[in-house]
Amino acid sequence: MKSITASAADAIRQAQKNDGTLLNLSGLGLRVLPDEIGAFPQLEYLYLADNQLEELPNWLCGLARLKGLYLNNNQLKALPEAIGNLSNLETLSLTNNQITHLPASFINLKKLNRFILRNNYLEALPEGFSRLKNLRFLYLTYNRLTALPEDIGQLAQLQELFLGGNQLTRLPESLWQLKNLVELDFCFNEIGRLSEHLGNLHHLQKLFLVGVGLHNLPDSISHLKKLELLNLKNNRIANLPQGFFKLKKLGNVNLENNPVSTSPIVLKGMVNIARLMV
Repeated sequence: MKSITASAADAIRQAQKNDGTLLNLSGLGLRVLPDEIGAFPQLEYLYLADNQLEELPNWLCGLARLKGLYLNNNQLKALPEAIGNLSNLETLSLTNNQITHLPASFINLKKLNRFILRNNYLEALPEGFSRLKNLRFLYLTYNRLTALPEDIGQLAQLQELFLGGNQLTRLPESLWQLKNLVELDFCFNEIGRLSEHLGNLHHLQKLFLVGVGLHNLPDSISHLKKLELLNLKNNRIANLPQGFFKLKKLGNVNLENNPVSTSPIVLKGMVNIARLMV
């Protein structure tokens, strides 16, 4: 262990004394991964956040039992081509790195449940991304995405989809087939309009649409019976559809910086709106 810091060596020894399923090397200033990690075939959770890693070794993809891999706040520009070999991976967290693309094998992560890649440089999702049928939580805010897969609607288990701060200008029609969505964020993408099929998202509870260039809302919004929070700040909405006033569970509404003609008194008269910003 001469090549690694004393703190990393201590953490590895401690993990060896335990059952070897969890190893936390976060915040140790690592520039390269210690080879000793490869001697943990039973490893299930590996925490490597807050280091200075610029790349990951290929041998990491041989940790076949790995379920959680946490790499936030590093300097990674890419993932190993063999990342798809981590067939038991359920959570992959990569916030605050410099990743521009995902390898083709990424779509082999069939058990992936939660994918977090905020604040990177991702330009596109790999072909076949929608085959990740177990994906429930997808966080891709503040990247450089210009388009979503046309078949994104095949991610039928998706519950939370966060895409704020990208470069999207249109949304695939299949997106409105994601009927298990509970939270949806498109903030700061100039999408301009929402489909009438928005009303298909019957389980939606939170909808974030700050600064997306909207002039109006589809009347089908009335079908979002479970909607509790709606953030429409910084748009161009002058009139609210009648369907808006049928949202009985809506308790938090932000209409700041919109030319809304409906008076605040009328809006505040809506049942259950506890927090209104206009």
